[in-house]
Amino acid sequence: MHIWSKTLLVLLAFFNCIFYAQAQWRIERKIIIEDGQFYFFTVDDETQLATLYSGLVSQKLKGAKKRLFPIGREYTEPFNPLAFDINADEFVGVNWILNSMNGRYDAIKKISIKDWSKGRADWTNEDWGQASFDMPVAAPNDPWERMLEVNNTLENCFFDIIQSNTLVMGVCNQGQLWIKEYKGNIWKNRAEIKVPFKQCFTLINRPNGKIGLLDAHANYYQIDEQKNELSLIQKGNYVKAQIVIVDKDKKENYLIANEAIEAGIYNSLDQVIKESAIKLH
Repeated sequence: MHIWSKTLLVLLAFFNCIFYAQAQWRIERKIIIEDGQFYFFTVDDETQLATLYSGLVSQKLKGAKKRLFPIGREYTEPFNPLAFDINADEFVGVNWILNSMNGRYDAIKKISIKDWSKGRADWTNEDWGQASFDMPVAAPNDPWERMLEVNNTLENCFFDIIQSNTLVMGVCNQGQLWIKEYKGNIWKNRAEIKVPFKQCFTLINRPNGKIGLLDAHANYYQIDEQKNELSLIQKGNYVKAQIVIVDKDKKENYLIANEAIEAGIYNSLDQVIKESAIKLH
């Protein structure tokens, strides 16, 4: 083999390794599919700022568009993954960046994804942080405030948010879970439940209109609002870290190992789901 051929092979291997290292995505909580597009976030350890990845579900994952987004979360332990949802190009989520200018009461933000489709090459991390603080408020963060009124000692404290026709937030502290719905500019109580888990959870809109909850071990529950309890639907206890895929086009939800996404970067998300995802009923 000619020297230049060997050199070319080495360079190709080198660049493949670089890309694969860059593709070690620590995806925040879930992937959302809507109108044939996928969306997911990663968060930088130091800046606390989020990066949005998006693309067609039929294209290779490695071709995902990547851009900074004016939202983020803190990295205190135990941390709460980015709490968010996306509907009709509108992001709604909790901006939990730890900063004196980021008030917790105004932390639930709504952001047009289209408005932030272009980068701001001249912006600093401080500019992005300030932009996140200035985003419009989707709803006052009363669920957090009411939780603090009941018990302001934070222990195993986690939260998540989802939206369909209305905004729903779940806040858990010391084994007590509150589920609240924002309707008519008022937060209304939907359930108060004693829960066994001591780690983060993810709320899911189920196809039957009920609210599902996935714990950190991928145990899947339905929230029984009449009995104020969790009803187990599917048992999890997966060893590998799992994330949720919310397919709003098909009205289906899936569970998938984060490493399956990483291993499938040269495939489309459609194919990765078909080969590796587990449907949540």
